[in-house]
Amino acid sequence: MAKPVGARCNLACSYCYYLEKGGMYGDGGPGMMTDDLLELFIKQYMACQTQREVLFTWHGGEPLLRPLSFYRRVVALQRKHAGGHLVDNCIQTNGTLLTEEWCRFLKDNNWLVGVSLDGPQWMHDRHRRDNRGEGTFQKVMRGVELLDRHGVEWNAMAVVNSHNAEHPREFYRFFRDIGCRFIQFTPVVERAGAPLSPPLHALPSDGAVAVTAETVAPRQWGEFLCTVFDEWVVRDVGEIFVQIFDATLANWVGVEPGVCSMAAFCGNALAMEHNGDVSLATISSSRNTVWETSSTNHLRRWHTASGRMGSAASSSSCRSSAGGVVLSLPAMASARKTASCGLPTGRRGSIISARAIVVSSSMPPPIWTSWRGSGARMVRRRG
Repeated sequence: MAKPVGARCNLACSYCYYLEKGGMYGDGGPGMMTDDLLELFIKQYMACQTQREVLFTWHGGEPLLRPLSFYRRVVALQRKHAGGHLVDNCIQTNGTLLTEEWCRFLKDNNWLVGVSLDGPQWMHDRHRRDNRGEGTFQKVMRGVELLDRHGVEWNAMAVVNSHNAEHPREFYRFFRDIGCRFIQFTPVVERAGAPLSPPLHALPSDGAVAVTAETVAPRQWGEFLCTVFDEWVVRDVGEIFVQIFDATLANWVGVEPGVCSMAAFCGNALAMEHNGDVSLATISSSRNTVWETSSTNHLRRWHTASGRMGSAASSSSCRSSAGGVVLSLPAMASARKTASCGLPTGRRGSIISARAIVVSSSMPPPIWTSWRGSGARMVRRRG
C-alpha cells in the first residue's frame, strides 16, 4: 500500500485516524512522494514479486490530491519495470474529486476503485464532512455516478460507527439499491485522547482503554453483522460480496482469509509513506513499528513500541432464516484504533469471495461451490 500524499486529505471526517499523522513528520514540507522515490518504489516492488500478477494499492489521505499526471507516470513506470509481470492497480478515494477525465483514465487502465461511503445521506454526512464542516454525500454520489457511467469497477468501504450500527438493514440495503456489489464494513474502534508522540502503544500496559463516542461496542458490532447477514444470505448470496462474510467462510473451509485481523498470523501487508518509510499496514497509524528507508535503499528498523495489542474479542452467531445455517462471526477483532481511510485498503483486507454459495440445511456442514480466492486487498473478478 503506497501513500503518495501521506496524510493529506480534502475532508475532515470526525473519526479519521490518519489526518493527525501528518504531525509525525513535522518537516513543514508538502507531504508528497517525489518522482525519484516513486520510480524506486515501483522498480523494487516489481523486483521482489514471486508471482506473475502484481497488485499496487494507492491510498491516503486522499490520493486523488495528486494530479492525474502523477498516475499516468505510475502506469508508464509500471510498464517500464514490469519484467513480464501482469500489473493491476487499485486506489482508495473519498470520491469527491472524481471527474470525467479521472474516470476515463481509470477505465482505460483497468484500475479498481474503492470508494469511502457511509450509507445514505443522513448517515454519511454525520461524520464525513469537508474542511468547512459541510456534508460530502452529494459529491461522493456524483463520483459514483461517473464511475458507473464510464464502466469503472468499484467497491465500497463503509465505516460502521455507534450511530449507523443501530440501522443495519437500512445501511446494507442502501448499497444494494445503488448497485454496489462489493462491500467492506470497517468498525470504528478509536482510543480517546491518544497521544501522538512515540512510543504510541496500542493499549496501556494494564489493558484499560477509553474509546471515543463513535466507537462500536462489541455486542453492537456483532448484532449489526448478524442482522446484515440474515438479510444477505436470504437473497444476495453470489450477487453481493461482503468482505467479513467472505473471510469468515474462508476460515471455516481452511482457506487463508486475506484479512489480516482474521488470519492466523498478521503482518503480510506493508504500507509505504510519502517519504519512503515502511510499516505494517495494520499498525502504521500507531507508529508501533516503522522501517525507514536509508540513503542506500535498504530498510532498517526505526522504532518498535513495547506495548501489546489488546483483545476485546467476542463472537455472535448469525443464524440464517433460510435454512438454519449458523455462522460464528467475530464481534471485535481488537481494541486498536481503526477507521475507513484504508484498504485497503484497510482492517482493510482482501475480499475473498465464493462466487456462488449453495447452502443445504439437510447436509451438515453446508456445501459451498464455485470457490474463488485471492490474497489481494481488493479482488477483481475476471470472467
